[in-house]
Amino acid sequence: MQADLIKHKLKEHLGGSVNLLTIDAVALSGKAGELFQIVNHFGETGAGVVFAANTYKPHPYKVGNIKKQAKSSKTSIKINIADNDDYSFSRYIEEMGGALEGAQIYEYQVYERFLDAGSTPNAQAYILKFKHEINYIEQAADKEEIIIHTIDPLSKQIEVPSVSFSAGDPNSTQSYINVFPAVTREIANTK
Repeated sequence: MQADLIKHKLKEHLGGSVNLLTIDAVALSGKAGELFQIVNHFGETGAGVVFAANTYKPHPYKVGNIKKQAKSSKTSIKINIADNDDYSFSRYIEEMGGALEGAQIYEYQVYERFLDAGSTPNAQAYILKFKHEINYIEQAADKEEIIIHTIDPLSKQIEVPSVSFSAGDPNSTQSYINVFPAVTREIANTK
């Protein structure tokens, strides 16, 4: 994955848009400022980009396609994040207690002119590509990247109230139909 970032830098032109990835573990740690913010671009100076007064450091990552499960309405994404030579991402996980399950992860798409160093900076000019919750994390086979599996918090299992029907007592002249749980209706059978 590091080689992909080097290739990207060689052909980089920030005239279009950049994708900014943020992992927000504030809810897990309870401390403000527990954000891991990265970008696939080196930026004009090689130090990344600044958007809305937040610095996004260059760090290779790749977002997979959004997957929707057929049996349920769950959507998920697999994100590969390189663990650089300085192991900055592994150190971030350790600082957060060794686990990021439940942390928020989201990606913005921002046009270059709206970055803080752009021609018309605007902190409100972004496209939210996704905002998910980290489901679990695994180490890739090549040990140079970490794979994050996410789940859309709006597509978690939702329990829907069920409608029940009861035929009443067997061999009785009374039948009960309970279409709405709060209302009981009796129907008398004449034999």
